[in-house]
Amino acid sequence: MRGMMKHFFYPSAIAVFGVGSGSSNLAKNIIHNCLEMGYTGNILPVGKNPGVVFDKKIITNPEDLPANIDLAVILVPSHLVGKYLDVCGSKGIRHAVISTGGYREFIEINNSAEVTLLETAKRHGIRFIGPNCIGIINTGSGLCTPFNPINTKNFKKGTASIIAQSGGVANQVAHSFSDEHIGFSKIMSIGNKLDLDEIDFIEYLMDDEDTKQIHLYLESIDNGRKLMEAAKKSTKPIVILKSNVSRTASEVAKSHTAALSNNDRIVEGALKQAGIIRVNTIHEMTVCAKALRLPELRGNRLVAISLSGGFSVMLGDACEKHGFTCPALPESLIHKIESFRRGGVIRMTNPMDFGDIHSIEALIFALKECLALDNIDGMVLSIMYGPEIAKMFGKEMTKLDKLLDIFTQISKEANKPIGLSFFAERRYIEQLKAVNTFPVFNDPEESVLAIKMLWDYSRRKLIKQKSGKDEQSRIQFKENRSIINERSALSEYESKQFLSSYKIPVTREIQVTNKVSLIEAAKIIGYPIVLKGCSPDILHKTEKNLISVNIRNEDEALIAFRKISSRMNGTESSILVQEMVKGKQELVVGLINDPHFGPCVMFGLGGIFAEILKDVSFRVAPLDPCDALEMINEIKGVKILGAVRGMEAVDMNILTDILITIGKIGMENENIKEIDINPLIISGNKPVAVDALIVLKEPQE
Repeated sequence: MRGMMKHFFYPSAIAVFGVGSGSSNLAKNIIHNCLEMGYTGNILPVGKNPGVVFDKKIITNPEDLPANIDLAVILVPSHLVGKYLDVCGSKGIRHAVISTGGYREFIEINNSAEVTLLETAKRHGIRFIGPNCIGIINTGSGLCTPFNPINTKNFKKGTASIIAQSGGVANQVAHSFSDEHIGFSKIMSIGNKLDLDEIDFIEYLMDDEDTKQIHLYLESIDNGRKLMEAAKKSTKPIVILKSNVSRTASEVAKSHTAALSNNDRIVEGALKQAGIIRVNTIHEMTVCAKALRLPELRGNRLVAISLSGGFSVMLGDACEKHGFTCPALPESLIHKIESFRRGGVIRMTNPMDFGDIHSIEALIFALKECLALDNIDGMVLSIMYGPEIAKMFGKEMTKLDKLLDIFTQISKEANKPIGLSFFAERRYIEQLKAVNTFPVFNDPEESVLAIKMLWDYSRRKLIKQKSGKDEQSRIQFKENRSIINERSALSEYESKQFLSSYKIPVTREIQVTNKVSLIEAAKIIGYPIVLKGCSPDILHKTEKNLISVNIRNEDEALIAFRKISSRMNGTESSILVQEMVKGKQELVVGLINDPHFGPCVMFGLGGIFAEILKDVSFRVAPLDPCDALEMINEIKGVKILGAVRGMEAVDMNILTDILITIGKIGMENENIKEIDINPLIISGNKPVAVDALIVLKEPQE
């Protein structure tokens, strides 16, 4: 696979189809871009009319193409793509960039052009990028296949590579990374990803010596599990900007890259599990690329230092906002730093106002000593800069490269990151960034955001290394096989019996069909009891008023039995006699079989307001204890699980075991579509499944 992929990035010769000499012709821009970027391979323009573009004669008969062409770039009407792929096949060209649009992003179903494209490519063994894309930009070979005119002289070479579903976003990321002096190695615009997709390119870049970071812009994730597997194998950081998360965006995306919307909560959980950093904007992606050049962050304890009291306060606010702490520094160290003060009017703390000290030696001392502390994991630093101010600090501050070398050396020696920013005129900040020997962020808030991204990556990398999940066998669901063939759901009683077989704690209950068995069951369970209508045809009992709680005696039980029976509307049903479980904390645990990620576990606040509050988290099954614990801590209402307002703290071992087991059920039973345990009530400090529903896949699913 790697040998095949190399031809997309380092072709010795390319054929560009659809070239014309007219001013409005787009395909000729591909040739222009390659020449501007310094591509030295042979470029062969192919078009229907004779002419010359960039001193290259247009070949009007594709059969006249020579042998040994590595890559075809095709920009012709969609109904002609198959014809030109046939020519490529006959000429031994096995790699193509198909820039042409008009496929599933234009006509969603029964797209004959798409069928022809796939059949032709398969027949000739051609692998292709696209359609509906701009292809490849490689700063290492000079290959540049976008069909829009590009000022490639602004591009800077770097070690980040970018995979993007959108050509426009790919272009913008290239410019943003170049403007911020990060640069890039390779860009892949993959469009509709009808053949090669993001996973193919991630696997290539994982072994690419010129790539140190992998960044992606995706509008859809078609094979979530495969993406997670690739990310877990990668020793390089992977950053994803995943869009198409709203209804409005999904309509645009369908006509843009044929991208179907994913469940974003599942995507969020899956990316965390796989150790992938998620960003929300191109700006955040750019900040993250800078941050990843710093040493890893091993904890959330920072020192914040600024040459301005105001910026010290802002750094402190930003640290707290992003989940960092600023521990108190040893008094002995504070006294040593204070000995450098000139006026002695500023009290030293953490965050530290360094405004009363104008000595590079003092600054170096403070940075080194603070980073040497065991209870400090990193630093955010904001310095005032300008030629006159620099002179006050000494000669070292006036030479930008020497100044940044100081921070490089201190950070490297301590093996701890420094999030560095300057407050100065914009031109000076740009000059400092251009030195490019140490990352410089645009402002203090951005430097803290960068360190937060670094912390997320470092933490998830550590979790990924510790996490050793056993592959769990997928066993067909054999419980009540005849029922599964005939029904789309199990009743509450059947659902809980099945969950109980997996050791998930459920309520004590007895299923009855008449008054005699009701009275007997109530005696066995013991008052107070709960009565529920029980039928696989009734999925939501509360809305149909089929639940009666806190029944204290036989008379109340008989009245409730009559009322519920009359409301069952003749369905094949029974009444469930259930113990009355008391508890103030109500949770929800569930399973969903996602089309892109497979079985996924859900956890959150439960009860009748679960769908309104939507305080839930997701992870892809199977789960390990780290995954389960992260899910629990991720919800906003996690504090109710602690010892609050006289309640015992929840037994986290049992709770995490339930989440792990639900994931196991999903992996072992392919025809379970959904599981809903709501509520899971905390009784004492133990979770108990009070209501449950298992929905089954239809045979055709």
